[in-house]
Order: sequence, then structure tokens, then C-alpha cells
Amino acid sequence: MVPKPDLSELIDKHRALDVAIKNHREDFLSDWDGGHPYVKKFLGTEFLTPDLLQELPSRYVYFEDEPSVLEAVRLLHFKLESLDISCRNIAAGPGSSSLLVALSLWLVQQGSREVYYVPALYYTFHFFLRMLKIRLRPVSGKQVFESGSALNLPSHKTVLLLCDPV
Repeated sequence: MVPKPDLSELIDKHRALDVAIKNHREDFLSDWDGGHPYVKKFLGTEFLTPDLLQELPSRYVYFEDEPSVLEAVRLLHFKLESLDISCRNIAAGPGSSSLLVALSLWLVQQGSREVYYVPALYYTFHFFLRMLKIRLRPVSGKQVFESGSALNLPSHKTVLLLCDPV
């Protein structure tokens, strides 16, 4: 029997990685560093200040280093939900982790016990869903850009995940 992964080990590895790159964060590659063409369109100018827009192609944005980003998130929650929270109470992980956790918890709230996905899937997403006892079912044995790939979609209403981790 394969032992179940220990969440504390994963957290320790994330912390160790953060410490290892702390003084060299400009070398940490991400989609933000790639200058994604839709960042400004999807996030909007209210969220992305001119100073931040100028820096995006050159470095990864860590929430704890950008009080303006935390303040924008705080104001968003106030505007949409009338929640008056402190920036200290905003827990956001670097990269997609916070979004993946939020979606995972939403799936639990919706009563999802099984979800389908188009390969490939972020390992972190796979890890969170397994931890929450949500069964994952691939709809293809290949990634959609590979020759000979075909989608074996279910006939019933369900959740279909499509990520871009490649």
C-alpha cells in the first residue's frame, strides 16, 4: 500500500523553495514574467497600477511585497461583499495555489465527488482534490495538442477542468 502524502511535508517543501529563491526572486519564471497578453485585460487597470504594470515583465509579483495589490484585493471584497477586512487577513499564495485551493473548496461546497479533466492538470490541483476526496477522471490519455488525442467525455452533467500547466 502506498502511504498517503503528508500535507505538512508539502508545505515544508514550499517553504524551503521560498527560502531558496528569496534573494533571487527575479530568476523565478512564471507566466507573469512572460508578459501574458491578457493580464491587463482580465485584471483591469484598477488592480494593476502603472508602477506594477511596468515591473510585470521583469519580475514575479509576491503579494507580501506589494501592499497596493493587497489593498486592491481588500477593496474588492469591501465593494462586492461589504467585508471590511485587513490586508493582514488576505491569504494569497504565490502563483495559482490560492485560486486552485479556492476552486477545490468550491467543488466540495457544490457536493462534487468526481470531476473530469483534460490533461495535463497542475500537480497542486491534483493534490488538493485528492486530499478533499474528490475523484479525478482524465477524459484523454494524451494532451489535446498531441497527435491522436481524443476526448472521451462523460454523457452526464459534471465538472470538466481544463488547465494550462504545460
